[in-house]
Amino acid sequence: MKRIPSLQGLSRDHHHDLVYASQLVRWAASPDPTPELWARTGEILEDLPSHFSFEEQCVLPWVANTKGGRALVGQAREDHHTLIALFSELGAQLKLNSPQRPLGETLRELVRTLAHALRRHVRFEEQTLFPAVQLVLDENQSDALGRAWALHSARRSHVENQLTLTECAHA
Repeated sequence: MKRIPSLQGLSRDHHHDLVYASQLVRWAASPDPTPELWARTGEILEDLPSHFSFEEQCVLPWVANTKGGRALVGQAREDHHTLIALFSELGAQLKLNSPQRPLGETLRELVRTLAHALRRHVRFEEQTLFPAVQLVLDENQSDALGRAWALHSARRSHVENQLTLTECAHA
Protein backbone atom coordinates (compact mmCIF):
# COMPACT_ATOMS: atom_id res chain seq x y z
CA MET A 1 0.00 0.00 0.00
CA LYS A 2 1.42 3.37 -0.99
CA ARG A 3 2.00 5.64 2.01
CA ILE A 4 -0.33 8.64 2.19
CA PRO A 5 1.43 12.03 2.34
CA SER A 6 0.41 12.70 5.95
CA LEU A 7 2.38 9.62 7.12
CA GLN A 8 5.39 10.06 4.86
CA GLY A 9 7.32 12.14 7.41
CA LEU A 10 6.97 9.39 9.99
CA SER A 11 8.01 6.84 7.36
CA ARG A 12 11.12 8.93 6.63
CA ASP A 13 11.94 8.87 10.35
CA HIS A 14 11.47 5.11 10.25
CA HIS A 15 13.89 4.84 7.34
CA HIS A 16 16.51 6.67 9.39
CA ASP A 17 15.78 4.33 12.30
CA LEU A 18 16.40 1.30 10.08
CA VAL A 19 19.72 2.77 8.92
CA TYR A 20 20.63 3.32 12.57
CA ALA A 21 19.63 -0.26 13.45
CA SER A 22 21.96 -1.54 10.69
CA GLN A 23 24.74 0.66 12.07
CA LEU A 24 24.12 -0.79 15.54
CA VAL A 25 24.56 -4.32 14.21
CA ARG A 26 27.84 -3.35 12.52
CA TRP A 27 29.09 -1.57 15.65
CA ALA A 28 28.23 -4.56 17.84
CA ALA A 29 30.27 -6.81 15.55
CA SER A 30 33.17 -4.41 15.13
CA PRO A 31 36.37 -5.07 17.09
CA ASP A 32 36.76 -1.36 17.79
CA PRO A 33 33.86 0.87 18.79
CA THR A 34 33.44 4.06 16.87
CA PRO A 35 32.61 7.48 18.27
CA GLU A 36 29.67 7.54 15.87
CA LEU A 37 27.87 5.04 18.10
CA TRP A 38 28.03 7.47 20.98
CA ALA A 39 27.07 10.52 18.93
CA ARG A 40 24.25 8.90 16.97
CA THR A 41 22.76 7.28 20.08
CA GLY A 42 22.65 10.68 21.76
CA GLU A 43 20.80 12.15 18.77
CA ILE A 44 18.27 9.32 18.78
CA LEU A 45 17.75 9.62 22.54
CA GLU A 46 16.89 13.29 22.06
CA ASP A 47 14.45 12.73 19.17
CA LEU A 48 12.73 9.46 20.08
CA PRO A 49 10.38 10.75 22.80
CA SER A 50 9.08 13.45 20.46
CA HIS A 51 8.49 10.95 17.64
CA PHE A 52 6.70 8.54 19.96
CA SER A 53 4.66 11.35 21.50
CA PHE A 54 3.43 12.41 18.07
CA GLU A 55 2.46 8.86 17.16
CA GLU A 56 0.65 8.31 20.46
CA GLN A 57 -1.21 11.61 20.39
CA CYS A 58 -1.88 12.05 16.69
CA VAL A 59 -1.77 8.66 14.96
CA LEU A 60 -2.88 5.98 17.41
CA PRO A 61 -6.23 7.60 18.29
CA TRP A 62 -7.40 7.14 14.68
CA VAL A 63 -7.31 3.36 15.00
CA ALA A 64 -7.98 2.93 18.72
CA ASN A 65 -11.71 2.19 18.31
CA THR A 66 -11.54 0.18 15.11
CA LYS A 67 -11.76 -3.61 14.96
CA GLY A 68 -8.40 -4.83 16.24
CA GLY A 69 -7.35 -1.26 16.93
CA ARG A 70 -6.86 -1.65 20.65
CA ALA A 71 -4.34 -4.42 20.03
CA LEU A 72 -2.47 -2.24 17.51
CA VAL A 73 -2.38 0.68 19.95
CA GLY A 74 -1.27 -1.61 22.77
CA GLN A 75 1.53 -3.08 20.66
CA ALA A 76 2.74 0.36 19.55
CA ARG A 77 2.78 1.70 23.11
CA GLU A 78 4.49 -1.42 24.45
CA ASP A 79 7.15 -1.12 21.72
CA HIS A 80 7.64 2.57 22.53
CA HIS A 81 8.10 1.77 26.21
CA THR A 82 10.56 -1.04 25.44
CA LEU A 83 12.58 1.09 23.02
CA ILE A 84 12.80 4.02 25.42
CA ALA A 85 14.03 1.63 28.13
CA LEU A 86 16.62 0.05 25.81
CA PHE A 87 17.86 3.42 24.54
CA SER A 88 18.05 4.76 28.09
CA GLU A 89 20.04 1.71 29.18
CA LEU A 90 22.36 2.09 26.18
CA GLY A 91 22.84 5.78 26.98
CA ALA A 92 23.65 4.95 30.60
CA GLN A 93 26.08 2.20 29.59
CA LEU A 94 27.81 4.43 27.06
CA LYS A 95 28.38 7.05 29.76
CA LEU A 96 30.20 4.38 31.77
CA ASN A 97 32.23 3.18 28.78
CA SER A 98 34.81 5.42 27.16
CA PRO A 99 34.70 5.62 23.34
CA GLN A 100 38.33 4.45 23.38
CA ARG A 101 37.57 1.23 25.31
CA PRO A 102 36.39 -1.92 23.54
CA LEU A 103 32.73 -2.73 23.95
CA GLY A 104 32.21 -5.50 26.47
CA GLU A 105 30.02 -8.46 25.56
CA THR A 106 27.17 -7.20 27.76
CA LEU A 107 27.14 -3.87 25.94
CA ARG A 108 27.41 -5.60 22.56
CA GLU A 109 24.38 -7.76 23.44
CA LEU A 110 22.41 -4.66 24.47
CA VAL A 111 23.26 -3.02 21.13
CA ARG A 112 22.12 -6.13 19.22
CA THR A 113 18.91 -6.34 21.28
CA LEU A 114 18.16 -2.68 20.61
CA ALA A 115 18.79 -3.08 16.88
CA HIS A 116 16.43 -6.06 16.73
CA ALA A 117 13.69 -4.29 18.72
CA LEU A 118 13.97 -1.15 16.60
CA ARG A 119 13.72 -3.09 13.32
CA ARG A 120 10.76 -5.10 14.59
CA HIS A 121 8.94 -1.97 15.73
CA VAL A 122 9.47 -0.11 12.45
CA ARG A 123 8.25 -3.13 10.48
CA PHE A 124 5.16 -3.33 12.70
CA GLU A 125 4.28 0.32 12.19
CA GLU A 126 5.05 0.39 8.47
CA GLN A 127 3.43 -2.94 7.57
CA THR A 128 0.54 -3.13 10.05
CA LEU A 129 -0.23 0.07 11.92
CA PHE A 130 0.10 2.66 9.15
CA PRO A 131 -1.98 0.69 6.64
CA ALA A 132 -4.71 0.43 9.31
CA VAL A 133 -4.53 4.20 9.87
CA GLN A 134 -4.75 4.84 6.13
CA LEU A 135 -7.94 2.80 5.92
CA VAL A 136 -9.78 4.93 8.49
CA LEU A 137 -8.67 8.44 7.54
CA ASP A 138 -10.79 10.42 5.12
CA GLU A 139 -9.16 13.17 3.06
CA ASN A 140 -9.86 15.93 5.60
CA GLN A 141 -8.53 13.84 8.48
CA SER A 142 -5.44 12.93 6.49
CA ASP A 143 -4.85 16.60 5.68
CA ALA A 144 -5.23 17.48 9.37
CA LEU A 145 -2.71 14.79 10.30
CA GLY A 146 -0.32 16.15 7.68
CA ARG A 147 -0.64 19.67 9.09
CA ALA A 148 -0.05 18.32 12.61
CA TRP A 149 3.11 16.55 11.40
CA ALA A 150 4.35 19.78 9.77
CA LEU A 151 3.72 21.65 13.02
CA HIS A 152 5.41 18.90 15.00
CA SER A 153 8.43 18.88 12.69
CA ALA A 154 8.83 22.63 13.00
CA ARG A 155 8.54 22.48 16.79
CA ARG A 156 10.70 19.47 17.51
CA SER A 157 13.91 21.15 16.49
CA HIS A 158 13.25 24.00 18.92
CA VAL A 159 11.24 22.85 21.94
CA GLU A 160 9.72 19.74 23.46
CA ASN A 161 6.59 19.06 21.50
CA GLN A 162 3.31 18.71 23.39
CA LEU A 163 0.55 18.46 20.81
CA THR A 164 -2.95 17.80 21.95
CA LEU A 165 -5.36 15.53 20.14
CA THR A 166 -7.36 18.63 19.22
CA GLU A 167 -4.30 20.12 17.53
CA CYS A 168 -3.72 16.83 15.72
CA ALA A 169 -7.26 16.68 14.42
CA HIS A 170 -7.62 20.35 13.58
CA ALA A 171 -4.11 21.48 12.61
